[in-house]
Amino acid sequence: MKIQRGMAVVIIFMVLLLVSACTKNEPMPLTEKNILSYVDKVEKAAKSLKERTKKEPIQARVDEKKVAEDFRKTFVKSMEDMGYNYDKTIRIAAIKYIEKDYSRLEDQYNLVALLLFPVQVKDLLVRSNIISQETKVVLDKVHL
Repeated sequence: MKIQRGMAVVIIFMVLLLVSACTKNEPMPLTEKNILSYVDKVEKAAKSLKERTKKEPIQARVDEKKVAEDFRKTFVKSMEDMGYNYDKTIRIAAIKYIEKDYSRLEDQYNLVALLLFPVQVKDLLVRSNIISQETKVVLDKVHL
């Protein structure tokens, strides 16, 4: 009986891991609620990062690997913690922005909030394997 119960716990744990892994492969639905929640998480992560990096020399903060690591901790991890894929979400947001696929000014602002930083550092993000080349090509067409 104990073995069956133990096996059931292991199976449930494996299913939860599989479901968790699968959800991180989906883009975040671009609802106002999701975007505002994401922006809130990014702000908290950025504040925490700022506290940790205050004492670092300036050179360490401009090192490309360090910048990519900080970007991953702040932007990518915040979205993955919500259960979504960063690369796919940014690509879809960029396409919606380019095609003007939004009806309200607030929706446009929300897309800009998502795209502002990745558009500025897209080359670094590709070199660091944070976004795909496919996403970079779309970001190249975004003019904020």
